[in-house]
Amino acid sequence: MYRNSQRKVSGVALFKMLFAVSLPIFSLVSPMTAIAQPAPTITQSDPVTQLVHISALSISWKKSYRPYSELVKPWEQQLRRDSEYAATTIVLTKSGKVYTWGNNISGHVGNGTTCTLSDPGQYNKKPPCYYDQPQDITKYFGGDRVVKLTGKLGTVVAFTDSGKMYYWGHEWSPELEKYIHFNRPTKLDALSPYHVTDFSGSRDYYAPYLDNDNWYAYNSNTIFSIGSHAPFSFIDDAKHIIKPNLNGATIRQIDRVSHQHEPNKDGIYVLTSKNKLLRIKPDGTIVEITNDKIKSRGGIKQIYGNYAIDHQGGLWFYGHGDDIDPIIQDMSQRSSKPLPVVREIINNTHEYHTASIVVRSSTDNHIYSIEDWRDFSGGSPIMKIDTFDSTTLIGQQRVRLFSGMIEPSNRGFSQELNGYYDYSFVTEDAPDTVCTGLRGVADIAAGGGETNPPLETTQLVNGVLPTTCVKVPPVIIPAPAPTPAQPAPGAPDFTAKRNSLRAPNTGI
Repeated sequence: MYRNSQRKVSGVALFKMLFAVSLPIFSLVSPMTAIAQPAPTITQSDPVTQLVHISALSISWKKSYRPYSELVKPWEQQLRRDSEYAATTIVLTKSGKVYTWGNNISGHVGNGTTCTLSDPGQYNKKPPCYYDQPQDITKYFGGDRVVKLTGKLGTVVAFTDSGKMYYWGHEWSPELEKYIHFNRPTKLDALSPYHVTDFSGSRDYYAPYLDNDNWYAYNSNTIFSIGSHAPFSFIDDAKHIIKPNLNGATIRQIDRVSHQHEPNKDGIYVLTSKNKLLRIKPDGTIVEITNDKIKSRGGIKQIYGNYAIDHQGGLWFYGHGDDIDPIIQDMSQRSSKPLPVVREIINNTHEYHTASIVVRSSTDNHIYSIEDWRDFSGGSPIMKIDTFDSTTLIGQQRVRLFSGMIEPSNRGFSQELNGYYDYSFVTEDAPDTVCTGLRGVADIAAGGGETNPPLETTQLVNGVLPTTCVKVPPVIIPAPAPTPAQPAPGAPDFTAKRNSLRAPNTGI
């Protein structure tokens, strides 16, 4: 009995000794298991949500950056290439990134670099200061998320979530008689106390002789005058702040019409949340621009540079043109063939007595170019419009976003030149990829009628304009946390019963 008791005690002692020896080993192993593992991430595409294409004609001028070897020649003998007159593309992505690429000759890429031209310069296939790949300029918005991108005549404008306005690119300064360049997003500090959400206005050739301002920032109930020319400026006084009485409605869009010969159409045009188009006269009074047909079609749903769309897709022209009376005109009466049912106005460009607007149809999703022009054959000018289905130029893809210029007949520049295309687009199948096409840019940017070779005017391939496509970088996001494992539905849970059956701790 004594021997068995001694054997039992020895077994307990051996267990305690082994346990004591194992503690240092566990202490050496435990730090290794505590090493933090990197959080899992997922790389996914970053779809483009907004697109602004600043055309080559808004950027370049005849002698902007032609090499010295060409500048020493007589003007009519200087060679010009399409590659000299590239455009700039600016996009906003779903993750809130702002990317830019293309021509930075006037600071439109906005990455803080200044284009320095050597003299003599290189006469390469690409223009100087050109970026092939997207430049991330998100850092220039002070950590504030950009929610709106737009552009007007060579100036890019962005608005942030907190209502701040930034701009970059170039704008003409009549005081300095030159273009002022801004090579990175610049905040309009004078507007910072206010919350602004959009930008509009117009440039009028008579603006230097008129006592008015043509550029405006605005929000849902207030319009802020920010000047006629570069740089933008704002004075915090009653003269530069307009709060129209909209009878409970809010501002959706604004447009500015100023014309020396038609003061009866001059003023700020406001589209309200109640689908009404209002005109704020220079004396501050407000009148509605409408007629029975517009009312029967549900009012106006979009305005863009003298053009409006009603809620049934009808196209209207308002507030401008010596030959337009009354103040708003049904464009179906000015067209030689039926107009498409318009879903949205994408772009509008004016040049002398012509304008070309790009619209999207609501019935077939096609992109149409509608060009208005003045017929002087009868002595007095008569406004007419021509419609071109430009979808085949882009291809068979279903277009998701589009920005740029399509002027198939080119009446505004030269009757000899047929077709000016300068645009970017995003398709439904590739929402993170932007494709850009151009044709005849060097010829037109030189003033029209240039015939001296070699011009690099892009030719159509099977009726489609060749494009260069750029994919924006993907976004990296944290992977979702794994869901804790749960017992299978209906399976019995023996945990509580197992715990109740464990032997009590005797302390041995």
